[in-house]
Amino acid sequence: MAIEFSYNDQYEFVICTVIGNLCFDDYDKYMQQLLADNDIPVNANALWDLRKMQFDNIDLEFEEKLINVMKMHTEKRGSAKVAIVSDYVLGEPLVKLFLILSEELNQNIKMFKTVEEAELWLIGEVNPEIT
Repeated sequence: MAIEFSYNDQYEFVICTVIGNLCFDDYDKYMQQLLADNDIPVNANALWDLRKMQFDNIDLEFEEKLINVMKMHTEKRGSAKVAIVSDYVLGEPLVKLFLILSEELNQNIKMFKTVEEAELWLIGEVNPEIT
C-alpha cells in the first residue's frame, strides 16, 4: 500500500491518494511526514482519494483501530476539513461506518463520489448538506 500526497497551493488543501490496502503504519508514517512538512500548514484541509484503494482488509475492528491512530494526530490537525472520495459501491457502507465512528474526532468529515465535488466543498463553494 502507498499513500501519495501533494499540496494544492492555490486552494491550500492536501491531496492524499491511497493505492492498494490501507494499513496503520503507512497512515502513521504519512501523518508524521505531513505534520513535519514546513510547506504545508498543519491544519490544512485534506482530500482523501480512495478510488485506487482496496477495501478487502477493512472491517469494523480495522476502522476502530484507525480512529484510535487518528486521535493521536487530531489535536495537531485542529479543525481541518476532510473530504473522502470513493466511487467503489461496495466500499460505500464501510466509508459511511467510518464517518459514524469518526464523529468522536470532532472533525468535519464528508464523503463524496467525485473529486470535483470534494474539492468544491473543501474550498467552500458547495453546501456540505449535498452529501
